[in-house]
Amino acid sequence: MNKFVSALLLFFSITTAFAQTQAILLDQAGKLDQAKTEIDKAILDAKLSTKAKTWFARGQIYEHIANDPTKLYSKLDSNAAFIAYESYKKASELDKPGGSYDKDSKAALISQSLYAALFNQAIQRYQAKNYVDAIKAFQLAQENNPKDTLSVLYTGIAAQQSKDIPLAKNALGKYIDLGGKDLDFFYTLAALYIADKENDKALEVIAKGLLINPSNKNLKDQELSILLSTGKLDQAIDNLKKAIEREPKNLQYQTNLAILYGNAGNKDEEKAIYKKVLALDSTNFEANYNLGVFYFNKGAETVKKLNSLDMNQYNKSGKKIEAEMQSHFQQALPYFEKAHQSNPKDIPLMENLVKIYNQLKRNTDVDKLTKEIENAEANKK
Repeated sequence: MNKFVSALLLFFSITTAFAQTQAILLDQAGKLDQAKTEIDKAILDAKLSTKAKTWFARGQIYEHIANDPTKLYSKLDSNAAFIAYESYKKASELDKPGGSYDKDSKAALISQSLYAALFNQAIQRYQAKNYVDAIKAFQLAQENNPKDTLSVLYTGIAAQQSKDIPLAKNALGKYIDLGGKDLDFFYTLAALYIADKENDKALEVIAKGLLINPSNKNLKDQELSILLSTGKLDQAIDNLKKAIEREPKNLQYQTNLAILYGNAGNKDEEKAIYKKVLALDSTNFEANYNLGVFYFNKGAETVKKLNSLDMNQYNKSGKKIEAEMQSHFQQALPYFEKAHQSNPKDIPLMENLVKIYNQLKRNTDVDKLTKEIENAEANKK
């Protein structure tokens, strides 16, 4: 080989090797911009790029860039944490198992410093609504610290934002399994399961949350909603009774329990609970309306019974049935009127009131309320 060429090759070899060494020295001196320039040169060299030392040095430099407390150098590369992670991985692969760079790289991959770099990079992407890259960084942070609940939680949040519901479910489930205790995310995960009609899984999540805080209102209400929608009346009634024991003045729980009893066919218990509610709040719309419906339906049944009579049957028992009908409508009337005062725009309620006024021959009230209905319907258009 020509001596000049040999000398030239030796010069380039020394130069590139110097770039690697210089990069390390500049990194140690805190001159991260210059260190980056030198290590970027070294990594392009065919020989140096096969060395574990080169990749480890690159990981160190880019990790320091990502975690730069002055924020002056962190702008050099917005992917610095990713590059550091990949560099340590490469250094470990290139070194022999148990070699110094293999050990140091594996230690770096699970260090708090790299975790911070990856997590901060993930947050930056999340705030920029770049959810795909944010998820990637959060997942690498989770790989760095498998017991960490924060990174897996944010993976779930970012996945939900990006509409990746399977990943969101998986990440939030992992958050719970790792010991996460923020019940808002138990509620969120249960809601995701409910939306996909996976009610049994939702109930499992809720049960885990209630072990942390048995009186959490959001989870209890969510559980009740599932039980109601799936027809598990006995369990729903039992849960509501326990909720009322904890919050005896919670009128929504009381009215919900009355509705459940009504759905279960226990009308007497339903009626008794509504009256308890009205004893605490005489203006409660649901209690007034549903008690009105209770008596109104009885009146409607007697109207059907009356209309089914022939002349002989009417002459024999018609007056008695008419009196019974009037009694039921009279009982419904004050409850409907009270409900109407609470919600004067409820058109179905007003229509029922008109029917009662007609049956009771209160024509002035019929005319007045009919006009109110017409006005309410006109305002809806």
